[in-house]
Amino acid sequence: MRHRWVVLLIIFIFLLAAFAFRYNVEATKSVNEGVIKWEKDRWTGNVWVHCYLVTGKYTGKVTILSPAFDTDKPEYKEAYDKATRKRNLLTYGWFFSIGITIVWLAYELKRKFAKT
Repeated sequence: MRHRWVVLLIIFIFLLAAFAFRYNVEATKSVNEGVIKWEKDRWTGNVWVHCYLVTGKYTGKVTILSPAFDTDKPEYKEAYDKATRKRNLLTYGWFFSIGITIVWLAYELKRKFAKT
């Protein structure tokens, strides 16, 4: 295959597009304490709730798995840990794939321009 780098470039673009379209914002709500945003992870199917809080001296972001909000229950903790592991595994897999594609693309381009 003479133009292997073109195929790698297309794979790279598809990987970037997959990450860009990973999350879908389902809803956003402003409250006195900050903003609440519901995002659906298209890769895992989970809905994540991000709470951007601004109360008193505390400013920060809290992420929870929807629809269960009671973090004291053991079954919620187990479901949250499982969903977080799944999300992290897919994210790290994406980073690995993009890294391998970049290295391979650089190698192919170097080989192509070394021949010329």
